[in-house]
Amino acid sequence: FFSFGYEKERYERIFGKDSRRGIMLASVESSSIATILTSPLWVIKTRMLLSIPKPGHGAINYQKIIKEIYHHHGWKGYFRGLELGLLLSTYGMCQMTLFETLKLLAPSNDPCITSTYCGIVSKWITSFALYPIGVIKTRIQQNQYVECRTAKYQGIMDCCKKTAMLEGFRGFYKGFVASSLRSIPSNAIFFFFLEYYKRLFENLGMF
Repeated sequence: FFSFGYEKERYERIFGKDSRRGIMLASVESSSIATILTSPLWVIKTRMLLSIPKPGHGAINYQKIIKEIYHHHGWKGYFRGLELGLLLSTYGMCQMTLFETLKLLAPSNDPCITSTYCGIVSKWITSFALYPIGVIKTRIQQNQYVECRTAKYQGIMDCCKKTAMLEGFRGFYKGFVASSLRSIPSNAIFFFFLEYYKRLFENLGMF
């Protein structure tokens, strides 16, 4: 969000205040930067969550996971699924574009409450639209893809086909309800205090 705010201000000087084009470009740039920088953390986290310790091999820890990834794939292994991650970088663009658009359309008697509702709606719509990409990305990154002699998934399209054939439409939305119950309330709180402190600092002349 720091990057988004900085890029948004930069594009406002080019395209004008509250320009949708500026908002979209700022969202894409900030999301892409964050995706590239945090990709190794997501790969390691995914492996940690899905790895099952083998008898006699001791507990799985971060050190073992990091070594295992490097052993199988080299440094590129820490960026597995990056292409899907960059595709998911449109998440920030979609959410922030929706958020800013909803704020312009919504009544602004109480900016904090308006930001909260706009944050909830923009989060849910964006999550529903892009959630399947996250499911495929996680399955591509999981341990079965590394340790099996025959890869479970031969690629992104193969993963999509097998998910659709074996699990149907619902397979692309596994865990969506739990994810929504976790993320939507946190987003509501975040956007409420984002607007609150933004206006507080503006009144203090800090922005």
